[in-house]
Amino acid sequence: MTERVFVLSSKSDFSTKIKTLLPSFLYSPVSVFPTLLQCKNSLRTQNCDLLIIHDALSEGPAWKIAREIHATFHTEMLVLVSSKTYDQVIYQLQNTGIFVLAFPIKAQDILQALEILRTKREEIEAYQAEISKLKKKIYDDRLINRAKMVLIESYHWSEDKAHHYIEQVSMQNSLTKVDVAKQLIEGLNT
Repeated sequence: MTERVFVLSSKSDFSTKIKTLLPSFLYSPVSVFPTLLQCKNSLRTQNCDLLIIHDALSEGPAWKIAREIHATFHTEMLVLVSSKTYDQVIYQLQNTGIFVLAFPIKAQDILQALEILRTKREEIEAYQAEISKLKKKIYDDRLINRAKMVLIESYHWSEDKAHHYIEQVSMQNSLTKVDVAKQLIEGLNT
């Protein structure tokens, strides 16, 4: 699977270097934007896996632009700045998760940083999927417990009997316990 990369740089020679540096089997397509406005417009309409921001921008300091884009679009970012401003940029972007490197820099260091960002994003996506799965399980458990309470209150059953009833109806009708719980609760509401 390839990564969609956006490059924000007003210097065409940098954009050309970055495009030739990134292996196309990993990073494709690579879209270059000379202005912040063009980059933002594309971010609104297209999904971007990685954004590389080059320091030489007429719209302002790279760290301000990176912070603004990160707050709005939540994309992984690599900011390349001059070694003179590196300390200030690191300070401004601390605790944001934005990766900052100072140039001049070796190509292998850029590729390694991009690999770290890709791995980080995959880990975050895996955690988000796990959180969604756990939230659904909690929701389903609450729904089933609510249906049990309906049975306990309506028929004065024990919790075990209510649980057994929901399982039995579930098996007999080839439904999940959640679907049975929903039907019981809806039946009570109607």
